[in-house]
Amino acid sequence: MAKELPYFKFFTGEWANGDITCESYEAQGLFINICSLYWSKQGELKEKHARKKFKCDDSFNDLIESELIKVEEGKLVISFLDEQMSETKRIRQKQSEGGKNSQLKRKLKSTSSIPKDDLKYTSSNKIREDKDKRIEDNTNKANLFYKWFFDPSRQASLDRLMMKHNTNIPFLKERLVEFLDVEKEKSEFKDRDNGDINQHFTNWLKHNPPIEYVNKSNRPKLTFD
Repeated sequence: MAKELPYFKFFTGEWANGDITCESYEAQGLFINICSLYWSKQGELKEKHARKKFKCDDSFNDLIESELIKVEEGKLVISFLDEQMSETKRIRQKQSEGGKNSQLKRKLKSTSSIPKDDLKYTSSNKIREDKDKRIEDNTNKANLFYKWFFDPSRQASLDRLMMKHNTNIPFLKERLVEFLDVEKEKSEFKDRDNGDINQHFTNWLKHNPPIEYVNKSNRPKLTFD
């Protein structure tokens, strides 16, 4: 990401009016340095490495406490940068697909030995086969992500997510199924890794929160189907 896009978007209005300006100047400086390192590492930045590099534990803790930076499974999470990375990947994928389609059209156009009617048939067949293959690949990808998301090894992350939205596993499953039904229709879905899909789902939940679990005093234990 750093080589392909060596910068991330910085909106002065969002910075000036955002929560970051409530922090100390040291914390603000630390934040922008962490953002730069996070971007250069394509979002794969361990908390331990960042603390060792910058040596500003008090300001670091302030940023985490203010939720300007989050920590999940020992790794830092900066939501606005993750969204930019996902958008960049989607644009790059569309450009790549556009180039492939143009190349296919040029190839078909230059094939003079195939009758015109047969050429149309070949092209339509190719598009239909590609679409069927994409649907199959994306469905398999969605099923694998669903199993990964609710794997017992991720219990701690799921607990945090349920506490954040005051919900439970059944309601969370409903939202994940809705999310995957939409995402698997996108051509770039099968090329995303689980971490990318997980981050996108977490951000999606902010605008599509799961149903709240009413009985807060008797929350059921985490179970997996």
